[in-house]
Amino acid sequence: MPAVQRRVKNAKITTGEITDAVQTWATKKVRDRVVLELDVESRVERLSGHLQTVDVRLEASTASVLEVRRVIELGQSLGSRVDPSSTDVLLELLALLRGEVREAEQAVDEVRNFATPAPGETIEGRLLRVAKVLARILVTLSNVDRRIDHFAAKLSEVRAEAWQLKERTSRYILLGSVVCYGILAWIAAGQVALGRCGWRCCRRGRSTAARGAETPTTGPNP
Repeated sequence: MPAVQRRVKNAKITTGEITDAVQTWATKKVRDRVVLELDVESRVERLSGHLQTVDVRLEASTASVLEVRRVIELGQSLGSRVDPSSTDVLLELLALLRGEVREAEQAVDEVRNFATPAPGETIEGRLLRVAKVLARILVTLSNVDRRIDHFAAKLSEVRAEAWQLKERTSRYILLGSVVCYGILAWIAAGQVALGRCGWRCCRRGRSTAARGAETPTTGPNP
């Protein structure tokens, strides 16, 4: 998960930059605020891109865990003692992470229009509201970053078990294939032996019939 952690860290940095820009916005004159608003919007879009990438990578991680689970289930059907439910913790954690990332994405939508005040809202009130949203995003990203470390450690354990199981499963499949080929060869040999026996009996019957035909028939003496 290094790529995901990198994206999360970039998102945290971008959130901090947006926070600084929003605080600076309040000190600017009206004509200068327009330029800063465009800069904030650009950073918000960048933050949104980071979060969307994190969500996509977490979705890919979910697919990988499901693939590991299928390997474990196959091994279990062959007598392995590894429980497929060992992946449940990973899937639950991934679902939690994706939920938190999506919450952060929704919070980003609140920041997009920070320059548009709510009815009767002062500049100070608006900045306070946006600052709270940005702080919530940072807290969420920090939680995601921490949980990713836990997920990566747990995933390494499950992958190691799945790899060992895959090796054993491959040996079982190879052994089963050898046994099946042996049985087929034994059946084929039996069929060949049966065919030869039948052919010999057939030839013996023909030889007996031919000798009987060659023996002259002796009539009664006058």
